[in-house]
Parts: sequence; C-alpha cells; structure tokens
Amino acid sequence: MVGTADPELMALAESFQVASQGLQVPSARIDSERALLSLRDHPRSVDLAMYILSSSGDPLARFQAAIALQHAVATKWVGMDAEFRYGSNSLRVWIVTSLAQLYSRMENYERREWLRIEGKISSGAMEEEPRESFRGFLSYLCDGLNSEGGSADSSTVCAQALSEIVDELTAKDPRKADKFEADEETVSSKRRTFTRDHLIFIFIAAAKAVATFRTNVIPPCVAIIERVLSSQIGTRTFYTSVATDREEANHLAHLLHSWQEALKVLPDYVDHLFKIYDACKTADGDMSDLMRSCQNSMIYASGIQPEVLGQPGTVILKIVHQMEERNWSHSESRDERLAYAEFTKSLLGTYNLEGLIEMESRLLQCLAERTVSSIPLLARGGDEDDRSFNIETRDVYMEAWAKLCLSCGPQLREELNEPVDTIFRAYVRSELLAAEYVVEEQDEEEQEELEDESREEVALEWAAILARFSVSRGTLNYLGDLISNYADSYERQANGSIITQEQFYRLVMLAGFVLADEYDSYPSIPAAFGVLVEVNNHGNENHKSVHKATDVLRLYEALLRTVEAERNLIHSVNVGSDLASPRLGCAIVASLSRVSSTYLLPISQLEGGAFDLIPHENRVRGRTAALSCSAFNIVYRPWEPSLADAASSLLLKLAKALAPLSDQGLRMFPELRNEELWSSLLESLFGDEPGQPGSSMSALPKRSQRSVGEALISGRRSTSLELVEGLFKGLEAVLKVGPDNPAALDAASVWTNVLAGCAKSDLVMQREIAPVFLRELRMSAVHVVKLFARSRPEICRDVNKLTERFSSSFLVCASQQETAAFMTTCASICASQAEFMKESQKELRGDDRAAISASIFKLLRSLLENEVLDVNTESLKKCGSLGALSMHDAADVVFFVLPLLIPLISDDLMLPKVRARYTFVIASLVLNHPGGVVSSSVEMLGHVIISLQTQMVDLNQEISRRAFEAVSALAGYMRGKSMRGEHSNSKAESDCKEFLLPMIVEGIATGNMKVQGRNWCANALLDLMILDQDSSTFRSAGEALLARCGNPENRSRMLHVLQSIHESAEKAKQQLHHGDVGRAHQRKAREDFFSDTLEFSRKAQAIFGMG
Repeated sequence: MVGTADPELMALAESFQVASQGLQVPSARIDSERALLSLRDHPRSVDLAMYILSSSGDPLARFQAAIALQHAVATKWVGMDAEFRYGSNSLRVWIVTSLAQLYSRMENYERREWLRIEGKISSGAMEEEPRESFRGFLSYLCDGLNSEGGSADSSTVCAQALSEIVDELTAKDPRKADKFEADEETVSSKRRTFTRDHLIFIFIAAAKAVATFRTNVIPPCVAIIERVLSSQIGTRTFYTSVATDREEANHLAHLLHSWQEALKVLPDYVDHLFKIYDACKTADGDMSDLMRSCQNSMIYASGIQPEVLGQPGTVILKIVHQMEERNWSHSESRDERLAYAEFTKSLLGTYNLEGLIEMESRLLQCLAERTVSSIPLLARGGDEDDRSFNIETRDVYMEAWAKLCLSCGPQLREELNEPVDTIFRAYVRSELLAAEYVVEEQDEEEQEELEDESREEVALEWAAILARFSVSRGTLNYLGDLISNYADSYERQANGSIITQEQFYRLVMLAGFVLADEYDSYPSIPAAFGVLVEVNNHGNENHKSVHKATDVLRLYEALLRTVEAERNLIHSVNVGSDLASPRLGCAIVASLSRVSSTYLLPISQLEGGAFDLIPHENRVRGRTAALSCSAFNIVYRPWEPSLADAASSLLLKLAKALAPLSDQGLRMFPELRNEELWSSLLESLFGDEPGQPGSSMSALPKRSQRSVGEALISGRRSTSLELVEGLFKGLEAVLKVGPDNPAALDAASVWTNVLAGCAKSDLVMQREIAPVFLRELRMSAVHVVKLFARSRPEICRDVNKLTERFSSSFLVCASQQETAAFMTTCASICASQAEFMKESQKELRGDDRAAISASIFKLLRSLLENEVLDVNTESLKKCGSLGALSMHDAADVVFFVLPLLIPLISDDLMLPKVRARYTFVIASLVLNHPGGVVSSSVEMLGHVIISLQTQMVDLNQEISRRAFEAVSALAGYMRGKSMRGEHSNSKAESDCKEFLLPMIVEGIATGNMKVQGRNWCANALLDLMILDQDSSTFRSAGEALLARCGNPENRSRMLHVLQSIHESAEKAKQQLHHGDVGRAHQRKAREDFFSDTLEFSRKAQAIFGMG
C-alpha cells in the first residue's frame, strides 16, 4: 500500500529518522520532539509511518513511526476510505503481515507499539464496523494462528493480535478502560453487542491452539482464555439483563447455547493446561507469568455459573481431581497453595452449598478436609515473604468459608455446622502456632507493629463469622475455655514469655470480634445471637437456644476474667515489667470497646437481645471493668501510645453514653458515675505546680488528651464549669511563665488539647459555660500563638483545633453578638499566625508552614459551615469594618484572612491537603455568601477561579462536587440579580464568564474534567451557559477548540459537536425557565443536559485523539 517511495516521502523519512535519533541527544531532544510532532500532523503522516515501519533499519525510528501511526488512527480514522480501514488489504492486515515478516528482527518494545495500533483500530471498529467484516478479520487471524504450514512468527503475531483485540473487547487493559465509562446507553450497548458475537469465536480458536502445545502461541492463547473466562460472558445476567426485545432475547438464548457448546472443550483444555504447567515446572527459565495464567484460568473456570457452564460436574470435578493428584493444597510451591485456596473460594462462591452437594456429595467434605489440614501448615515459619504469602492464603480460605456461611439457608445449616466448626478450631490452632514464628523474628524495637492491622482485622472478621455460625457445636465455649486458661496462667506468671503474650493477644482480639459484629464500622449484636433465646409452642424456652446463650455469656465472662488477670498481674510486678504486655493491653481495651457498644451501654428496646444474652449483674460488672480498665491505662500507662489512644477512646465512649441521659437516667448507671474513679482521673490532669499538668496527662498523645478532655466534661457534668475554668487558669499560669521554659511549652500544648476535647462536647452549649469559654478563649488564644509559636510551631495547629471544635458546638446556639465576638477572635488568631509565618519565613520548615495553613483553612471552613446565618447579617455593610477587626460573620473572617495568608503559602497550595482545604473554604464561601463574593473585590473572585483552574484534574469526588456547586451557585446568584433588575458588579460577572466558562468547556472537551458520574460538572456548565445570555463567551471558547482541531474535517466535526451542546443548553434553559415547570421536569431537563454533556465529552475527545 505504501508503494514506491517518491522524493517527497523519502525526504520526510530522512527528517523523521534524524529526529528520532535526536531524542537520544539531550541538547537536541526538545527540537527533535517538536519535529516529530510536526511530522505526525503532516498530511502524508500515514504513508510516512508505513514507509518507515516497512523499510527502516533503525529500531528507534520504527518505534516512533508506530506511535505516529497510532496517532493517525486516532485522529484521521474517519477521513480514511473504507477499504483502507476494513477491506481485504486494510491497514490492520498490513500490520499483521509486516509484523510477521519483521518479527525476529524487532525489539519487544517495537512489537508492543505495533500491536497497540491493532487495539486502536479495534476500538473504532466497536462502534462503526459491520460485525460481518470484523468477523472476517478475526477468521484471518485465527487461520494464521492454527495454520500448520505457516511460519512460527506469523502464528505468534496472530496470537498476540487476538490477545490485543480481546483486551479491547473485555476492557481488561487499564489503559483503555476509562473510555468504557462513558454513556451507558451508547458506547456500552454497542460494546456489548460487538463483544458477544466474537469472544466465543476467539475462545475456541485459542483453545485449539493450546492443544497443539506450540510454545510460541501458548502464552498469548492462555491469556486470551483467561480473559474470556473472567469476563461477564460467564454470568447468567450477561444473557438476560441486556435484552430489550424478543428478538434480542432469542439472540442471547442462541448465544448462550453457543457458549455452552464452546465450553465443552474446557475438560480437554484443563488437561492441556496441567500438562503445560508440569512442563513449565521442569523447564529452565522464568515461566511464572505463564504458570499464573494457567492457575487463573482454572480459577475463572470455577467461577462460571452452573446454568451457563451447562455440565459443571464434567469440568469442575476434573479440575479438582487434577489438583488433588498434584497435592496443590500442601504443595511446597506457595503459588500452588494460593491457587488451590483461590479455587476453593471461587468454587464455594459460585456453587454455594446446595450446588456442591448436587454436583458430588463428597466434594464439600473433601474441600473442608483440605482446608482444615492446610490452615495450620500455613502458620509455619519461613522468611517474611513466605509468612506474608501464607497468611494471604489462609485468609482466602477463611473468606471462602465465611461467605459460604453467610449464604447458607436454614434448611442446609446442619450440613455445614460440623465442617465449619472444624475449620474454626484449625484457625485458632494456626493463630497460636503463628504467634511463635512471628515473635521469634520480630525486631525488638517494633513490638507494636507485628502485622498489618487491617489484614489482621479482616481475618478476625471471617473467623468470627465461622465461630458464630457453628455456635451450637460449642465454638464459643472452646474459645472461652482457652482464654480463661491463658488468663489464669498469665495472672500466676506461670509462663510470661513473649510467645504466650502474643498468643493471649490473638485470642482476646478474636473474642471481641466474635461477641460484636462490626458492620459498616458500627458494632452490633451478631444476628446469630439475636435469635438464641426463643420460645417454643408450649411457652417454654428452647433449651438448645438457651444453651447457646449460655455459651455467649461464657465467652463474655472469659473476657472480663482477662481484665481481672491483667490488673492483678500489674499490681504484682508493676506497670513497667516485661510481663505486663502493652500489646495484650490494647487487645483487652479493643475487645471491651466492642462489647461496650453492643451489650453494656444504654441501648434501645429494639436491641433487647442483649438483656437476654447477658444478665443485668453481668452487664454491671462489664461496665465497671471497662471504666476502670480505661482509667487505669490512662493514669498508669500513658507512655504506650497505642494503648493510651485505645483507652482514652473507650473512656470517651463510656462518658458520651451518659451525656444525653437525664438525671433520672443517670441513676440507672451508678457504676459509670463512680466518683472515686472520675476524681482520680481529674487529679491526674493537674500537677503539683501551678499551671503544670500531671505527668500522666503530659505523656499522653495529643489525640488522647483531647479524648480525655471530652470524657471528663461529659462524665462529670456537675463540675463541667469548674473543669473549664481550671483548664483556662492552667493556661493563664503558663502564659505568665513565658516561652523560654520548656515545661511551659509542653504545658501550653497539653492545656490547649484538653480544652479542644472539652470544646467538642455538647455541654459547652450550656448557657453558664459557653460565655466563659468564649471569654477565656479570646483572652488566651492569640497570646499562646505569639508566645510559643516560634519555639513550637505545632502549637498553632493545637489552637486552631481548639477553636474549630468550639465553633462546631458554639455557633449553633450563639446569639448574633456572641457570633460577632467569636468571629473577631478567629480573625485575630488567624492574623497572628499569618504574622508569625511572615516573620519566620526563613527558619520555619515547609512542612510546618503547610500544616499551619491547612489547619487555618479547616478552621475557616468550620466557621462557614457551622454559622447560623441571620437575615440581617447578610445585609450588613462590610466596608470599613475589617481594619477595625470587627467581624460580623464567617465571610468577614475569610475576606480578612485570605489576603494575609495567600502570599505566604503560594507554594504550599500545590500540596494536596492544603489545596483541598483551600478549595473547600472558597466553595463554602461562594455557596453561603454569593452576594459577598460579587460585591467584594475581583481579586477575591480570582481566588475562586485559580482554585478551580489548578485543581480540576486531580480533585477527588467530594471536593469536585463542592467546587462545581460553588460555580453553579455563583452563576445562579448573578442570573437572579439580573432577572430581578438589581444592580450587579458587571466586572465580576464578566470575569466569572470569561474565566470559568471557557475553562470548563475545554476541560470537558479534552477529558481533563471527568464528567462520568459527576452531574455537578454538567450543572455548572449549564448554569454558566445560561448566564452567558448572548453566547459570546461560549462562542469564544468554541473557537479556541476549533483552532486545536487541525484539519478541516476535524474542525467540521467539532463545530457540529459544539452546536449540539449549545442547542441542548438552549433547550434546557427554556425548560428550566418555563413558568409552569415543576421540580420533576427541572430535574429531567438537567438529566438530559447531563447525557448530552457526556456525549459532547466523548465525541470531542475522539476528535482530539484521546478517546
């Protein structure tokens, strides 16, 4: 197709090769890149790329030519004639033929780029090529793949081209997945229709090729089969949910029959797979990718639903028997052990209990036996990687059986009880054994970080499900007896080894998870326990259920026995002894916290099952143990950060349960109002010297200090005013000492954080406390910053945290005068910190400056979102009030602070945390005070625009929603003033349109602004287009896009796309402004425009070559 090269083409080729070589020379790289980009846009770029690919001996030039051809396919595809695109001598046929001829002389990176061109062509074919034409090309590739007389390179290229096409059809390649997130009614339906008719055809050809055992085609063919098996074609919904009419349903039924016929090759394919796998194990070289693909194919085969597979027993049992023969579950290869576990998980999830029993009665028992014998072996030692791999494999088993339990109906429960009980006990044994290996290899300085906590908690959740499912088999008694035995031994110091402590830790953690089900991070009484006490037809309690409830009480009492044993041990050996394990202490507190949320604290009548499971006197003992345990760890073990955090959180949970209760309600829980215990906590708060906190309080982490402060004010509400006054007096005494005393620095931080905890409590809203808190805060906060910020910059964050927490509770009930006083205080605090950062620019670390800035923005956001706007407040004149620091509302504070702060932190605005919080402040300001933004300086509006301009690409969803809602609010406010005939700031209005509208149009057209699933982006575009009444700004934005299109054909296409979105906006405008339109019609108008915006984004990206 390239033909004899003419002089012009040869000259272009020479320039292309020179530019390709220039990329390797640093001084010439920029000019070379520009030259290559220019040649890509040349009218003869396709001929040039094909000429380079077929005749050049330079790998770098061929590589760049392949990229150029990809670009041409993406940008000029529509302009090419049909024969060149899809004919018998098409570009894609030329690529396959040429690649096969040059294959042995090419580098791998070249081959990949060639094959990606096939992917680009397939992407376009999904939407426009007749399926018969595409089937013809697939036949050409499949014939080349399985041709006996063809060359090895030719069959390899055909196999790899088919693999690239399957990537497109199944959207498995992450590079290509984004474009399938577009409009569900257009792209997705076309993709489904296109996919259905071809995957089966490719699947059969690939399986046939694997049977030939030709090593050159096996890797891509196995990958093809793996991807096909893992696609939706293996699910029943693929053949039912997308049918729109009877003809479509009949077609899908025929397709299902075709797929079932194709799957008949699976048994033979499995045989071939295992033979390939065995050959790979004995071959030299790295075959791990192929081995993993073989394993995945087996796992995906087990995930095909039975009604789709047709004859599941033929395939599934063959895979099971093959794995059993090779003893994969107990293999020396960790990959094989994991593959067997994943196969078990897939099988149990697909077939459930009833399907397994129906397929073969002994299959369930076989899988259970393998699981039981494998789990303890996975706890054995090895290096860190082996141990991590073994834990992952064990967790796969646990998840598989736990999910089977959750899906099991009551009629088959007895079938599963025994194997689940056996598996749970095997898991407990493996945990005790694993503790030995973990402790033996741990670093002495990292005893707190033995395992990844998130992984550990997930495994505990699965194990807890198994324990609760088989409660009738005595699992809770078994676990409770183990814990009690360890508690007795621990208390007597009979075995104080680290291994025993680690084993005890794991058992206690498991007990907490078994007793409380944490669904959506909210602990609750497990459903399995909620029906344990029931009444039979004769009015008597069901003895079997009562026995189960007794088991729950047995485990609960074993947990309380652990608290008692730890306390007795510490009294015997002192808190600093190696025998007193902080890690075990964390487990005890964590389990008590879970139990407190479910059985111990005031609960509603709907959760009355707790009263049946745990008698009153046992709940009283539990509350006493939880309160004393948390207080003891806070006062006597504050230097253990994890333990202190857990204990203070438990204390706060117990105290907050009392806060909403009336005096009569409080009398129901005297054990939580233990005066002696609360007094001891209060005494530990204050030290012997005036202004100095107690040693325990000083040693606590800041978060724990805040939790203790909130707990003290909530737990002792009768003395809450005295507590607040005492804390501020301590802070006042520190301020008199000055910044040169290190103890004063520590004390100021402690008092500020404890007060921040108090400020979060609702009790601060009491009329006798709030004025005191506000008065003392005004007198001390700014002085703390001025005195201590230079020596300890983090004190600024502490003060901001205190002020922010106070705002969230105080502003809700504050009067207008109190609000103004508080806003003035906040402005003073922020101004003092801005002044500190300005004076300390040279010595202040960048991290500290960014952290202070982020905390200021968080405070400003809290002010904007928590203030209660008064009708008169919005109309107050702000002119002249800022210089006197007399603030009326949160907008005043923001307008005052930002000009002070922004010049100091321009670089920090690039940091994600600072940038995100700044955007929230601006968005909240615009949403709450649109009039203030318009009537203020254009510079303030500039902050909004810059905020959006610099962040559109990487904003997360929450921030993105807030930012675009701010744009809509601003446009809506301006439009409203215009419709009412009110005077508006024309400069601000024009700036809003001229900056925001082109930016959003361009962002959506280029794909930099993600529209899919984000209707607020389309809403902002619509509101700005409505504000742009004469469409002049939109036309300017459109002209800028047209200028980027290059050739006339693309300009014509882009012009049509722009006209479509403009017409859609005009239609939506008429519907929204119609006098009789209701909310439902308004919502429908915006939904229609959202769909049109998705189409606009998709088509524009295709024109720019990004789709």
